[in-house]
Amino acid sequence: MEKQETTDNKDPIFDLICSEELINKITNEVISNIESSLDIKRCSDSFASSDEIKNDLNSYSIQEILNSGLILQLKDPKTYIFWEKDVMNQLKSKLK
Repeated sequence: MEKQETTDNKDPIFDLICSEELINKITNEVISNIESSLDIKRCSDSFASSDEIKNDLNSYSIQEILNSGLILQLKDPKTYIFWEKDVMNQLKSKLK
């Protein structure tokens, strides 16, 4: 019973400070300020999947390859290790 009492006593200040809506507004404002001060635009394109890139490296820029790799590394680090080796071998073979 004591445990339930402690979980039901939520801190309203925490809910206010860490509300998803507030965090989204702050994030969007920061991005907007970065865009304005650096004169750049936020990437709005969807990223190609790691499999699409691995199967057809010629169609993608190095930026697209790196973005896809980062997403894969964050979502599935175990798969990323093998994807990176394969992509790097393909890129090295193009340099020869």
